[in-house]
Amino acid sequence: MWHASEMISQAKRILPGVLFSITVGVACIFLAKTFSMFNAVILAIIAGAVIANTFGLPEERFGAGLKFSEKRILEVAIICIGAELQLGNFVSLGFPVMLTILAIVIGTIMLGPALARRCGTSGPVGILLSVGLAICGSSAIVATAPLVKGSRESGASAIAIGAVNIVGLATMLALPPIAIAMHFNASETGLFMGATLPSVNQLVGSSFAVSPEAGIIATAVKMARVSLLVPVLVVLSRMLHVKQTDGDKQKRPPMLPFFVVGFAFAAMLRTADVISAPLASQLAGFGEKLIICSMVAVGTSITPAALKAEGRPVLIAAFFLVLLQVSAVGAGVWLLK
Repeated sequence: MWHASEMISQAKRILPGVLFSITVGVACIFLAKTFSMFNAVILAIIAGAVIANTFGLPEERFGAGLKFSEKRILEVAIICIGAELQLGNFVSLGFPVMLTILAIVIGTIMLGPALARRCGTSGPVGILLSVGLAICGSSAIVATAPLVKGSRESGASAIAIGAVNIVGLATMLALPPIAIAMHFNASETGLFMGATLPSVNQLVGSSFAVSPEAGIIATAVKMARVSLLVPVLVVLSRMLHVKQTDGDKQKRPPMLPFFVVGFAFAAMLRTADVISAPLASQLAGFGEKLIICSMVAVGTSITPAALKAEGRPVLIAAFFLVLLQVSAVGAGVWLLK
């Protein structure tokens, strides 16, 4: 049991870093709302990296709070986001579409780390990149990062988020002309885009540019992919738990971290309609703001050396993974015409 004096001492230790993350995060949220071309998550990562590498953030003063922001605040955010997930979205699409989505998600997560290593990236970056491209971009990366050993030390989550957003933007611009050239109808276009684009924002912009019908179907497919984040986190938690404890029998992390259980429980409550739609929206919005503040802390772990070592390889890996996704889904949709 902690005594009051210990709790006050711990609060004093984390306060500077937490206040820094929140202050910069709120500024990034404001800038993103004022200038719609900016992405608040990317802004937060860049701001944290620039401030840390330009002015410096002494470890003895800011270190504990930055780690708290990156880990604990992020875990709370992940649980909040789970409240907006409807697990029934997946089974409502029908067997052929479900099979297509499962194949893409499983294939990307299984092949991605090996492909990323071949391109020269580190293990943590490869895992996070694969999950992000398989499911829902930045949100999936930040949800997975606490499970991946070494992701903070290498700045893996920030680097993976940057690569996913850059490649996703290029894919968003490329898919509409590809769908038109392949003579896909609205349903086929929706499946094609919904099963490949990593970010919901990118998906909406790309699919609705083709037609409202394509946009609606693409959004439904994308939500089905997002609903798979729950089982993916549970499976990855178990797999990474086994890997990370094989050589260390004395110190075992929990088989299912608290935030994974909380995330899944929140999603089940929303699916059962225990959490209403308005409350789910409020919780998810709060979670998104917490993520932005947490990403400031993530950004502080990025160094020029890490960018030099990982930047180009991770972009190449992301490009090839998306190319495989687009080719596989496009071929599948074309064959089913």
